[in-house]
Amino acid sequence: MGLDISAFSHLHLNRPRGESTLITTKTEPDGVLAHIAYPDHEPQFEGLTEGWYVETSASEAHRFRAGSYSGYSRWRSQLSMLVNGVPSEVVWGDDAKYKGSPFYEQINFADNEGTIGPVVAKKLYEDYCNFLPIAEDVTTWAKRLQYDNACIDEHEYFLLKYKDWMRAFELASQNGLVSFH
Repeated sequence: MGLDISAFSHLHLNRPRGESTLITTKTEPDGVLAHIAYPDHEPQFEGLTEGWYVETSASEAHRFRAGSYSGYSRWRSQLSMLVNGVPSEVVWGDDAKYKGSPFYEQINFADNEGTIGPVVAKKLYEDYCNFLPIAEDVTTWAKRLQYDNACIDEHEYFLLKYKDWMRAFELASQNGLVSFH
């Protein structure tokens, strides 16, 4: 088991959420289910209505495996170290200090399910663009993560996922979403 990501641009709300309880994020032939998985993550949903979305002729999609749940958690903590100098657990424990910081909305988001809407996706895409030169520089990356030696393989993996996330938020910022499932 692990975390899969599906990102889409230019979606159309096909069917708003009804009275029934929706408990999972799914990609199915009927469309993509967008929902607020946890009440604390409602701000990341901005720009969407809960329900089923369908692709349009203008839609683009990007899907990837973010890793196992623990693997994604490790990657997310590396991202936090890169930009905040602290692991993700520290960010989670101090909203007042880190809210609004780069990547905050992703670092402080579920690692198993949920949906990020176009408003927050735009902000996160800008964060990814702004920090790309730092993420690409293996020496800076290793220093900020407090590694003694630059682990080339780990950096390559980090950068590969960084670019996957960057593409996902780029698409979602265009009237789309990022689905964690």
